[in-house]
Amino acid sequence: MAEPTQLNVEGMTCAHCAQSIRRMLEQRGMREVQVNFTTGEVAFVNTGSLDDAVAGIHKLGYKVAPPKEAGKGPGKLELRFYFSLVFTVPLLLHMVPGTDFLQQPLVQLLLCIPVMVAGLGYFWKSA
Repeated sequence: MAEPTQLNVEGMTCAHCAQSIRRMLEQRGMREVQVNFTTGEVAFVNTGSLDDAVAGIHKLGYKVAPPKEAGKGPGKLELRFYFSLVFTVPLLLHMVPGTDFLQQPLVQLLLCIPVMVAGLGYFWKSA
């Protein structure tokens, strides 16, 4: 009997990435393939060799990560979000009366640069 399998795949950045993995797994005989590029999860009913499926994903240029343990901590994307949040919240506070120093263009630029660098590090890689 075929067993359901779930893998965590790193490196998927768009719907095309997910489509490539789904197509490859279906060609190798896997059924009920579901790929979510935003969470990096790949689920399918394993009708063949799991090693064959993992090797195919590696051949496409993605990395199969070990299952994330509960309580292990935030992932890389979550850390980027929190880092960006620290610099973004003060940019929103410039609308509060009494925070005139946040309305200076140089201060706003200095708060924006770390957010831009964190975003570029993630999105530029996929471009």
